[in-house]
Amino acid sequence: MTFNRVLFVSRGLGNDEDALRNAMTLAQEAEFGLDVLVIVPTLPAKLLSYSQQLIDNALEAYQQMLEKVQRDLPLASRVSVSSMQAHDASTTAIKRVLQDDYDLLVKQAETKNNEIGFMSVDLDLLRKCPCPVMLCRPGHQINQGKVAVAVDPNAKDQVELSLSKKLLRLSTALTSASQKPTELVACWDFTLENTLTNGTWLSMSTTQLSNEKREAEQESLDNLKRMIKASGCKQTFNINHLEGFPFVKVPEFTELETIDLLVMGTVARTGMSSFFIGNTAENILQSLSCSLLAVKPVGFVSPVTVD
Repeated sequence: MTFNRVLFVSRGLGNDEDALRNAMTLAQEAEFGLDVLVIVPTLPAKLLSYSQQLIDNALEAYQQMLEKVQRDLPLASRVSVSSMQAHDASTTAIKRVLQDDYDLLVKQAETKNNEIGFMSVDLDLLRKCPCPVMLCRPGHQINQGKVAVAVDPNAKDQVELSLSKKLLRLSTALTSASQKPTELVACWDFTLENTLTNGTWLSMSTTQLSNEKREAEQESLDNLKRMIKASGCKQTFNINHLEGFPFVKVPEFTELETIDLLVMGTVARTGMSSFFIGNTAENILQSLSCSLLAVKPVGFVSPVTVD
């Protein structure tokens, strides 16, 4: 594993045991172990006298949860727990990442009632946190679960290509312990098919159209295989080369294949502050029901700064 400093963030809104287990497993090989940060809400002015009690109770509750997880999952990694009050949990967490140079943030996913998509705090982390963010769903154990990685086989930009190769390497590292193959999902589409079929502006025979579509599929698959080779990954991927748009096919695939964790990249302008993660990524996130590991491209600069 390539993570040296791992930060687990909790808002104390529910049972974080599964997410904490995943964080501890990932931190097992981390040079600095695992740091747990419990962020409790800031109390109204008339209740400020209870602030320390709130912090102390949060710490005590988390220490008990930590002890339970450590009994069930005997790992040797160092774990430290701290608690603080903050009005803006995502900004507070990102500032901690920047201050202490963490290279992975893990958190229990906050979801709506249907368990699909992510809520505002998690989306804020996905948009603005400079390091990879893992959002864990209850019941998904990463070390023994099914891991999928989504890449764009037709990426031409060097930054996107570099990110895709990083995603491939990271996904295989996550499955090395379980020795399960990584599910690689990549999408392709023949964008001119409807136009050419309808013949509104261009006319093409059925045979020619079929040949053009087959060539587009093969070109996409060849690009994908070159990307895998360039990544240097030794493990074998189960390649799922799907026709259609990623924001439709990727969530469908993770649901049908009961994927525990999806590894995917976010797209942002390199070298610039950014509040967005790319339209395709945003649309995938809104339909996703599994756990997620999202990685930014090299050069991403968080809009959050340390005061």
